[in-house]
Formats: sequence, C-alpha cells, structure tokens
Amino acid sequence: PFTITSPPKTDVWRPSADKDVFNAPWIYQTIPVSQFQRISVTVFGPWKTQYDQGGLLINFPLNGSQWIKAGIEYDNSRPNLGVVGTDRLSDWSISP
Repeated sequence: PFTITSPPKTDVWRPSADKDVFNAPWIYQTIPVSQFQRISVTVFGPWKTQYDQGGLLINFPLNGSQWIKAGIEYDNSRPNLGVVGTDRLSDWSISP
C-alpha cells in the first residue's frame, strides 16, 4: 500500500488543444500492452472540495497525448463515479 497526497489545484485535464494541465501527483509502472490483463485500485479521501478525486490513470505513451482516468470525483456536494477520456481534448462524464 501507498499514500498519495495532492496539493490544491492539481489535475490531469486538457481544456483546449494547445493546453495540458498534467500536474497531479501519480505513481506509474510501464508495461507492454500484451502483458496487461487487469487492474484495480482502492481509493478513499476526505472528499469535500469541488473536483477532489482519486483513481486510475492509463496513459498511452506512443504519442503521449492520450489518456483515460477513472475513479471517484467530488462534484455537486457528493462523491461520484467519474471518467475522462482524452485525445485532442478531454471529455468528462460523471454518475452518482
């Protein structure tokens, strides 16, 4: 087990084609796609600030510009299941 603590105003997000926000702390391991079978994570936190989040980030390193992040994200005063897919831009979806 390990703990990651994130300072305020960090994120992994591409709001426009010419701007990346990729300043959140993360721990990573590189593996060949052929060896990837499954992944799991347990996250918890004092979700209280808009967009507080914790989860998984899958980065596609061929061009370094595509990623998927999924986990718990605090929005509208409650924790939600959130996912962001990013190619040219980030696309965000949440569900309570």
